[in-house]
Amino acid sequence: MALTPEQKEANKRERAVRDRAFAIRRKEYRAREEQLEEQAKTCPEQLAVNALHDRHEEAHQRRQAAKKAIEDQIRALQQQLAELQEHQSKERDAERALERGAWNRADARKREIMATLKAEFPDVECPWMSTSAWDPPAGSDYMERARAEIAAKDERKARKAAKTAA
Repeated sequence: MALTPEQKEANKRERAVRDRAFAIRRKEYRAREEQLEEQAKTCPEQLAVNALHDRHEEAHQRRQAAKKAIEDQIRALQQQLAELQEHQSKERDAERALERGAWNRADARKREIMATLKAEFPDVECPWMSTSAWDPPAGSDYMERARAEIAAKDERKARKAAKTAA
């Protein structure tokens, strides 16, 4: 069944009244909600929550500051360590260069000494060579000196034997 135009107009006015009444009610609801929220903000329970939250935040900030200070110290120590390692590396390289130079000079000196030794004793190729392969240098008195040492040694033995026999 269709509505008459008067019924439609009445329904339209009624809907406008309902909409307006609901808007008024909703406005009052929001006003009261704001009022109660303001009261809730100042109630002892909320104040306790706020105080605990503030303490938590302060403690968190202290922990973060302490953590940052330690991290800064770690970064500074890492920087110092890197600088020390770099310095030690340069120092070690310089020491190695000095040592290498000293070794080179010592080695050169040793080669000079060995060359001098070979020049003085050309007949002795190596100190552990056999006497059967050795020929005394021409014009040397090594054989006479050796004979004299052996004779002196034999004479000492003979004197010692004569003393023990007597």
